[in-house]
Amino acid sequence: MCIAILNPNNVTLKKKVLKTCWENNTDGAGMLYLADGKLTTHKEMTNFDSFYDHYSSVRTKYKSSQIVIHFRISTHGKVNLTNCHPFIVNDKWGFVHNGIISAAPKN
Repeated sequence: MCIAILNPNNVTLKKKVLKTCWENNTDGAGMLYLADGKLTTHKEMTNFDSFYDHYSSVRTKYKSSQIVIHFRISTHGKVNLTNCHPFIVNDKWGFVHNGIISAAPKN
């Protein structure tokens, strides 16, 4: 099962916690946050240290932003950046999920 975390504003998660998530969900990780008022994602497939460095810089620079973090275990679809969560829907909405969305529109 994927791991989805809502990281509250002004809270920095311990590196050990995120490393454990990474090691147990090996099909990519990503985060969703507000950067200067813009919904932004960062995804990483292969390097935990790179993922954690980005998380740390986001947490330092955007302390008042909540961060949605997702560690993937593939149940369907390729293991690649395209299928790595989170997904941005539009300027105001992004999401992560657990499982398969079989009837999603293609546009």
